[in-house]
Amino acid sequence: MGKTSRRKGFTYERKVAHILEAVWGEQFRRTPLSGGWAKEKITGDIVPIDRQDDNFPFSVECKNQKALSVPAWLKQAKDDCPEGKMPLLIFHLPRDNDEYVCLTLADFTNLVKEYVTESCTKKGQCNFREDFITIKEKDKDVREEA
Repeated sequence: MGKTSRRKGFTYERKVAHILEAVWGEQFRRTPLSGGWAKEKITGDIVPIDRQDDNFPFSVECKNQKALSVPAWLKQAKDDCPEGKMPLLIFHLPRDNDEYVCLTLADFTNLVKEYVTESCTKKGQCNFREDFITIKEKDKDVREEA
């Protein structure tokens, strides 16, 4: 991989880290490819700075390439994902302003169930549609800041 491609990847990973920070409320950083972290087997492209944070449920793989290779990227995300985390692929399409995520349907439905259960318990009532609209508005604000 050439220097320009690596730089493009690093820049994209930093962008995704900033988006996750805004949403998750904690600082994230790119995972260095070598050095001390490699010896500790830190996986994924982005991790919370407090690597002890077990609340972050994902192992994040970021891709910003012209040629889409989603099956290969998903395989890499799954292969690199440690037990107890969910593989999450975040990628960017050429000439598109949006970022996209891929995760298994089982992981997605588990996240929705967990959210609904937690949200309903906290509020004593549950209105997933209204909560989803609120989340969508927050996401719009985060995108405009990024």
